[in-house]
Parts: sequence; C-alpha cells; structure tokens
Amino acid sequence: MHGRLMNAVALWKRKAILLCSPDDYRRSVEIENLLRGSSLLGASSLALGWNGVVVERHRVAMGEKPEKASDYHFIALWDIYSCHGERADLHGRFIPYSKRPGAISMYPAGIIPAQRILTKSEVVVCAADPLLINEIKKTLTGAKPSH
Repeated sequence: MHGRLMNAVALWKRKAILLCSPDDYRRSVEIENLLRGSSLLGASSLALGWNGVVVERHRVAMGEKPEKASDYHFIALWDIYSCHGERADLHGRFIPYSKRPGAISMYPAGIIPAQRILTKSEVVVCAADPLLINEIKKTLTGAKPSH
C-alpha cells in the first residue's frame, strides 16, 4: 500500500508540473486550515476539478499553531525532512511527536490540536470533503448513493 501511494504522489507531481498556470496556484482553504501558515509548493489539484478531493504539497513553517476545527478529513504524506514538534493533548499539555519522510498521518474531521512545530518539513496533503466520505460510506454499506 505504501509503495502504491508513493507512486501515485510521484505521478501527481509529474502531471502537476505539466499543468501549471496562474490559476493552478490557488490553494485549498481546508489544507491551509490544517497546516496554518504553510507555503504551497507547486500546483494544487484544485485546477483539475476533482470532486470532493484536493491534493497539495506544502512546506510547513516552524512555530506555534493555534487549535482549529475542520469538517474535512486529511491524509498527510511526510516528505524530504523529518518533522519534529509538540501537539497539545486533551488537557492542554504538549506531547512531542516526530514524522519521518514516508510516514503517513491521518486527521479525521474535528478538532486540530494546537502545535509547536520545531523543524521545517514538507508534506503532501489530501483533503477529503465530508460529503464524499459519506457517499463512500453509503456505497460500502450497500446504501444507495445520493446524486
């Protein structure tokens, strides 16, 4: 599975380079909400018109990030550098974390905890609209998808 995801990301990077235009540098509000203050690296998949899914590559800046909330679900593929930081637990205490290149993180909809990012890093993030996730869930459970 991990190898397939890496191949898909590599393919997306090659296609994104070929499709770049000024409109391609619009960025996902949802991914910005997750990463809070990052820099978009290359084109966003917004220009491709995918329904309910956005994929972007970002450089994450060091520093403190406040707690936020999101209705979207995220999958992050950490790349290039190891990322080290601290995130707030349910009691507001900060707990250290480390993400090595190739690590995958999943962030369900809900509260995005406050963070202290201690090192620069790069990450490829996929944001999934909750409506898309609900349609997938209906399909998997045998319910009829709504159109």
